[in-house]
Amino acid sequence: MATSNSCLLILVLALALCELTIVQSKYHVSITNGMGEGTMLGLRCLSGDDDLGLQFLPSNITFSWSFNLNFWGTTLFYCNMAHDNLHGHYNVFVRRRDYHRCGDDHQCLWLQKKDGLYFFNYEDQQYGMNDSSLAIDMEQSSVSTPRNSAEICLNVGWPPIEKAISHTLIL
Repeated sequence: MATSNSCLLILVLALALCELTIVQSKYHVSITNGMGEGTMLGLRCLSGDDDLGLQFLPSNITFSWSFNLNFWGTTLFYCNMAHDNLHGHYNVFVRRRDYHRCGDDHQCLWLQKKDGLYFFNYEDQQYGMNDSSLAIDMEQSSVSTPRNSAEICLNVGWPPIEKAISHTLIL
């Protein structure tokens, strides 16, 4: 009986340590403006706990942040993005989708091009569309082409906009 209790205790401790390791794993998300010279990308990224603020990315500039997964395995970051007269709402980190596809170093790399948002595929070592990476088109909005940062703010939801274009990225 004592052996059974000892085995059960060891099993519970092992499971707790595995869960603790998962909680302590730091992830890094990066979004790069790859739309070409002269195109400013406005974005605002949030989670249930964090608002990373409004960012303006000139061409070929990257915005990055790091975080730990939550204990419940429900970590989610999403971004509202806008450029020219296009805007979109994207889930850029979903724990159940991205836990394994962000590579051994937990780098989740996104590239915003004029024709969509691309995820970096570690198997192919490139941005592209296949089973483990994808591109999502930005939708044409009814908002005219932004002329300044204040108009981009409206497109990326600062303050939150009522009619955000929503894309759910679930593989």
